[in-house]
Amino acid sequence: MIGQLLHNRVIIEISDPWELGEHRKWEHLTGIIIDVNENSDNLIIRIDQSFIFRNVECTYFIASPRHAGVDFKQFIHGESIVCGLTRITSEQANSRNPFDLSKWRGGIGIIGTIRHSDPITQ
Repeated sequence: MIGQLLHNRVIIEISDPWELGEHRKWEHLTGIIIDVNENSDNLIIRIDQSFIFRNVECTYFIASPRHAGVDFKQFIHGESIVCGLTRITSEQANSRNPFDLSKWRGGIGIIGTIRHSDPITQ
């Protein structure tokens, strides 16, 4: 079902880390959903304009709903979703198993609200 979100454009409103919001002067991130994982209710978002934070280039993030009882099915219907976003490398984003975070040990993570930047593509 969340597969219909593929290629939809999104806006990410940063909540945390505070330093990232300050670094970006609280400017929203924009991006596009490039992959979906229906089994674990995750999305991969490619940020339109990569940025450097803590000496790390940030372009790709795995987004996961942050609160219990919330999933991307609600996002399909136009609701904004609070998510945890985990930065991944371009190699991982383009790998056979891009959603695998089993080897992720710290790094750049964001808490933010994801909303649609244009109508949902059906």
